Formats: sequence, structure tokens, C-alpha cells
Amino acid sequence: MAIAQRFRDKLTGAIRGLIGEDASTGEPDSVKTVLGAVKMVQYDSSGNEVVSSGGGTSATDDSAFTVGTTAVTPAGYLADETTPDSVDEGDVGAARMSLNRNVYVQIRDLSAERWAAVSAANALKVVGSAVTQPVSGTVATTAADGTNVAIGATSDAAVVTDTTGTLSGKIRGLVKWAFERMPASLGQKTMANSLPVVVASDQSTINVSMSQGNPTVTTVVTNHTAAATPTASWQGALGAYQIRLVGTSGAITGTGTVQAGNDDANWDDIGNFSLSTTGATTVNDVFYIEFNYAYARLNPTLSGTGARLDMNRAR
Repeated sequence: MAIAQRFRDKLTGAIRGLIGEDASTGEPDSVKTVLGAVKMVQYDSSGNEVVSSGGGTSATDDSAFTVGTTAVTPAGYLADETTPDSVDEGDVGAARMSLNRNVYVQIRDLSAERWAAVSAANALKVVGSAVTQPVSGTVATTAADGTNVAIGATSDAAVVTDTTGTLSGKIRGLVKWAFERMPASLGQKTMANSLPVVVASDQSTINVSMSQGNPTVTTVVTNHTAAATPTASWQGALGAYQIRLVGTSGAITGTGTVQAGNDDANWDDIGNFSLSTTGATTVNDVFYIEFNYAYARLNPTLSGTGARLDMNRAR
């Protein structure tokens, strides 16, 4: 026993000189001697040996992390592009990276080994099996003929007849057809530049509101002097007509008929007039006449020096 005690004391003194002693007990720190080598051993508060390995920092699982204070260890990843090894449930393992040191990540669900796929052209593949997805940007699509019609391109020729064509061509055809039939601007136009409006044959009564204004006066006969020759014809119209007789001297008379026709060749008498004056005076005869003919003219008989007829229409 004395020999053993002396050996223990010498060994303890050697260990104190090598690793120090516990300041509270005066005993050397806990050590293990394995095959002649001395190894430091750390125990927790329950007396269990704490085993650690690897990097220079560690932390307890699910412990708090303080930014700027808690130490971290740089991470490393495994490059394996041939046959990556798998791990078992509950095991730890090295994550993968590419040969260019890019860490591999996957977009996946939370319940199974399902993840998004990427094509060889770096396009993210999306299927329409879930809810409707919003799409933005330029998307080229072609609908199947039959149930649908081909959409086509914006440069497709306009289709204005009942024939086959793309949806783009038919829409352009509708716009072209409507545009060509619309007036260039608003306001009153000539017949050639206006849209035709036809009243239905069974149209009910249409109320018309008229306002009084200055009539439009048109000269239809000017300075007619032939004694017994009809005047030039004009296109007939409903209105108030004024015949004026003028002479230069003596007794002046002007009588005759108002004639109308549909072919500017055959005439019907539809009204009479009789005017007389003396000398260089003027006499007017105003009358209203209504007729449904295409043309009208005066067929007068004139006598007297300088006798002549004028005729105006107001409407």
C-alpha cells in the first residue's frame, strides 16, 4: 500500500504540473489515461462525459442565437455529380453542391418527396392540375381547329367574307368592314358619303317637330325673253314660287302655264299665271304649287317691249 500511495502521489504531481489543478478542491482536473496518452475529459452537471468532435464551435440544439455574439462555423458541401449517396431516416449527412460550388436547393411540398422540375432549357415546369395560375408577359398559344379556332398573328389578312380564317383575321375583317362604312367625320354629308336610312313599311306614326326659319330661295328661271317658247326645265320640288314680269315701255303682258313631267320631255299643265304691267315697272305673282313630278318648267306667252320673266322658288 505504501508503494502504491507513493506512485499515486508522484503521478498526481506530474499531472498537476502538466494540466493544472481544480482551484476549489486542490485536486487535478479530471483526466483519462489511454494507452499511455493523457486526454482531457469534460463532464456535464450530472457527471456524464461530454463527447464533441469536428469544428471549433457548437451549440445546444434548439438554443437561442444572438446576432453579433454567438459564434458560427462556415459550412462545407459535397460535390457528387455521379451517384449521390442516400441517408437513412434520422441520420445526418453532407448537403450537395455543384462543381461550381453552387448549393443545390429544391422547391418541394411538406409531406412527400415531390418537387418542382426544371427543363434542360432552364425553364420551370408548371402543370395546370392545381388552381388557375396567373400569367403575365407574352405567351404564344394556338387553339385546336374544330371546337376552337386558330388565334393567328396580328399580321393575318383581314377576312371580310364567310370563309375560313384565323381569329385575328376575322376580327380585323370586322373592323375593316365597319370602318369602310362609317363616315369620315360627323355632320351633314352628301348622299354618296352618308349611310342610308330607310323607314320601315309598317312604321308607326313618327312625331316630327319643325322650327320656323329663313327659307332657301333658288332662282329657277332667269331673264326669259322668248315670246312663246317654254323656259328651261328644273328639277321639280314642293315650294312657294314667285313669278316676276318686267318690261321697258308700253303695255307688257305675260301669261302661261306651269308644266311638270317625269322625263323632261312630256309635260302636264299643273297651274296657270297671268301678269301685266305698264312701262319699266315690275309685277310679281306669288303662288304655292304642289306636285309629284321630277321636272318643271314655265310655258309663257309674252308681249310688249322688253318683256321678260324671272321665277324664284322658296322652301
